[in-house]
Amino acid sequence: YVYSRPALYRSYATLLTVAQTAIDQQSSDADIQHVAIQRQILTGQELLDETLMRLNHDEEQTNGITFDSSKLTTSELRRMLTVQAVPETNLVELAAIGYQAEILAPIINSWIDIYLQRRAEEVKQSTGLTLEALGEELTGLEDKILSKREELEDFRQINEITSLGRENLFENQSLARFRALNKSFNAPSEEAVKSKARLDAVNKATEVSQLLFMVKLKLCYNY
Repeated sequence: YVYSRPALYRSYATLLTVAQTAIDQQSSDADIQHVAIQRQILTGQELLDETLMRLNHDEEQTNGITFDSSKLTTSELRRMLTVQAVPETNLVELAAIGYQAEILAPIINSWIDIYLQRRAEEVKQSTGLTLEALGEELTGLEDKILSKREELEDFRQINEITSLGRENLFENQSLARFRALNKSFNAPSEEAVKSKARLDAVNKATEVSQLLFMVKLKLCYNY
């Protein structure tokens, strides 16, 4: 450690990010491709611009410290930040390094907040589209069930089929057609049950947060 040089501080956060998967599928233990994409997003121009704007206008978030964009540009902010993937996990370690310890935690907090907001908006939009598609699918199946039910009832009345337990039913020439109609009725009914289950699963999934972060402050030295 060189005493003539000021101490260099490092504030860091560990972020768990999980890729979206189909409701009936499980996330992989470690999605390297997804983590790499999130690293690019975290250091992207648009996200850092928004982070800098948040720092400039949110004194409460920055403990009363006013950030002047003329003194801290996006390029300078990017040079202060690092994103490192934790091997064989969906974790990334975010760090802000600088000589002013008091500004590093606010930078990390704002950076993560902006990222989480964007992820939440992305998940909300994707979930909304999924819910809409499932709703339309369920409505279509319900209409099909109603149509098949009416067709089945009409056929039953026309052919005087009143009970599957009648001994002479197997000799009825209309039995084959009746069974086919009954099968075609059961198929959309089963699909409707599955669609309803998927719809309920999506609604439940929206209540579960998939992102976790912890912020700590650590002192390091400039050698």
